[in-house]
Amino acid sequence: MEAIRNQLEIAHAATGAALKIYRKVYADIPARDISSELVTNPGPYTNNKLQRDRGWWQRELYRITDLTYHHTLSDNPWATARHYINKGGGRPTTPYTIWITQTGEVLQCVALTEGLWHDHTGHENVHLSVGLAGTLHLYSPADAQLDAAAKFAVWAIRSESMPLINSIDRITGHRDWIATTCPGWSSEASNHWKPELYARIEALL
Repeated sequence: MEAIRNQLEIAHAATGAALKIYRKVYADIPARDISSELVTNPGPYTNNKLQRDRGWWQRELYRITDLTYHHTLSDNPWATARHYINKGGGRPTTPYTIWITQTGEVLQCVALTEGLWHDHTGHENVHLSVGLAGTLHLYSPADAQLDAAAKFAVWAIRSESMPLINSIDRITGHRDWIATTCPGWSSEASNHWKPELYARIEALL
């Protein structure tokens, strides 16, 4: 982890940009880290979107431009990881960097430097993937889950490590990037919950 922090500082210095990348960035993530508990796939991969032996694209945090919400269709991040590492030729990990449970617990599944993709925006993904547990096109998220999702978005907006996520306009859903029901917030069955989530974000800013 120290090596990653140093790499971020070196990469920042090389850009000459007036950005602040702090050593404490990982300690500041408001999430319980379960990444070591989740099954991974070291490759090789036959998925044609992945380099055969290299897995996800590696990115610096200051390259992250948007936070993207998904719904996970599951309540179990461990089972979800097992599913995705074998899906479509294999993937290195779960496609959710952050997982938010229905009770509002925030879990970190993958390092933020992993450019994992689940929103159809290409291999060199610059979005922060946040999965909300459940089939949220069929029912609305619980209040605790909405609160946690809003608080995490505000943390991302205020984080000096990801300066491009600088307003609520950088908080998106999977369906903002491609035609899909995910994250479920435009469904009549789920009571069109996007305005409720964004109202909570705005109230915290």
